[in-house]
Amino acid sequence: ALPAAAQRPAPARPAPVLPERRTAQGGAGDSPPPLRPPPEASPRSGAATDGALSPVPAARESRDPREQCGGRMLLALHKCLVRECSKPQYFDHPECVQARAIEERARALGSP
Repeated sequence: ALPAAAQRPAPARPAPVLPERRTAQGGAGDSPPPLRPPPEASPRSGAATDGALSPVPAARESRDPREQCGGRMLLALHKCLVRECSKPQYFDHPECVQARAIEERARALGSP
């Protein structure tokens, strides 16, 4: 015979809580609107942003185009550097010279 504990039925599990589905109008019934993620601090500046999409305030002047790109990495950093390096104040910066060289090599490899 089995011990008494093995003969008892397993306790019922609570049903998993699933997120509510959004309707075609974007609402979810009576639930409150989703919370916005907290603003993140820029790793270079140490200051929190106001939650805007731009990681760098427009009034901030910098001598380094990489600082204007915030915490971007890899391809996003490269695209940002190409954009920032098109500005006259950064044209001769070493980061911009390197970014232009990378772009030129990519174009040369991509052309038949």
